[in-house]
Amino acid sequence: MTKLRRFLSFGTAPEQTKRESRPLRLGVDYGTSRSKLVITDYGAVDGERSFVVRHPEYGDEYRIPSSICAIEDSLRFGFTAEALADRVPVYRSLKMLCAYPDRFYGDHVPLPSGLSARDLATLYVGHLIHIGRDAAVRYANQFRAEPSLSVTLGVPMAQLDDKRLHKMFVNIAREAFELEKRLNLHSTISVLDATNALAEVRSELDGTYPKQPRDWVRSEAEAALFWAQRSPDIGYGRFACVDVGAGTTSASWFHISATRTGGVLVNDRLSFYGAACAPPACDAVDQVLAKHMDGATNLGDIREREIQLIKNLPDEGKDALADVLSKIARVFGDASVHAFEKEKSRLAWKHIGCVFFLGGGTKLPAVRNRLIEQKCDWLRRSDPIANPGVPTDLTEEDGTELRADPTFLLVAYGLARRLGDVPDTFTPGQIDDYTPGRPTRDRTSSDDLYSD
Repeated sequence: MTKLRRFLSFGTAPEQTKRESRPLRLGVDYGTSRSKLVITDYGAVDGERSFVVRHPEYGDEYRIPSSICAIEDSLRFGFTAEALADRVPVYRSLKMLCAYPDRFYGDHVPLPSGLSARDLATLYVGHLIHIGRDAAVRYANQFRAEPSLSVTLGVPMAQLDDKRLHKMFVNIAREAFELEKRLNLHSTISVLDATNALAEVRSELDGTYPKQPRDWVRSEAEAALFWAQRSPDIGYGRFACVDVGAGTTSASWFHISATRTGGVLVNDRLSFYGAACAPPACDAVDQVLAKHMDGATNLGDIREREIQLIKNLPDEGKDALADVLSKIARVFGDASVHAFEKEKSRLAWKHIGCVFFLGGGTKLPAVRNRLIEQKCDWLRRSDPIANPGVPTDLTEEDGTELRADPTFLLVAYGLARRLGDVPDTFTPGQIDDYTPGRPTRDRTSSDDLYSD
């Protein structure tokens, strides 16, 4: 038993006294294919501490399938939905179907009667919040406290530049937060209950909008940068961050500066140069593979088999794949164009950068190699891929060392932070320099945060 566990197990507050409130923030990285959750405890004895949320009923997994299915007039979420994939159609990539219906690369499955893609996405985010709240209650109970949970949803930066998408995702986050209070979104809910609850929540929220949208929704690119500032394995220098998810590719450029303090170089400033985000991503790769694979009926048959299938592609499939890879790499190029506008000197960019690769798509050698090729003139000739390391304040729930692939948690970790901890950059048009600092206002409880 660790020291932390002994501390957690032997609290001194008597059960009969009123439990104190524990301020916790849940970062929701709602992925097109898989979603991740991180909680930050702002009441930890050693300062704020973050931990990954795992799903105890499914092998202690933390990468939650972003899936829903309908069966017998009920909706099933996440792992439960995927377990039924051989019996009923599964709705995947709903986030992309909401944002880019005309550029949707996923499986086109007829939706349940009376429910739209946005409805299903809202219910699924409610499911994620439910998993997060269970973890928050479990964690706070160790301190004989009640969790005061606030939530931040991550959205690609380019989508926040679009006023329609900006408002839609803010409302999805707000509605999901209220739905989770009314419905048991553990794994199954009736279509009727879901429809009625959605109508009720939207009626109550109609005509209202938060004064601080960033309390609800933040850019995924912005969130990922906080990791770079906190990781002891990342030094100063010029970096790119490329996230190839299922639906979209996101890319950004930033520079970390350092000052010498007591003979030691300490990262103290991060300049955000530029970002871009657009389809396609791994769904488009899988679509090419499915077209040239005998017996494939949906993208679920392809997922996590891409490396071997790419090796076996016929020539016409290789040409189609090359076209998709070029479109993915073009997003990285677009981010680089925006970055160059901030410092118009080719010498300032030549062979000095490293790149962080995030998302399941960048696990594919074909994708990684094409991205490096896209900006090889900006990346270091040797060791162009940066190791993100792990921030010292990101652990498992019990305080032990993180036992997960850290590259999947960068966004959720940054989203689980209050406003003053992260750069005040909401859209590409607001890119500026920042120095991480304390929150500019004291809003710790969900009542304070969501009273607007």
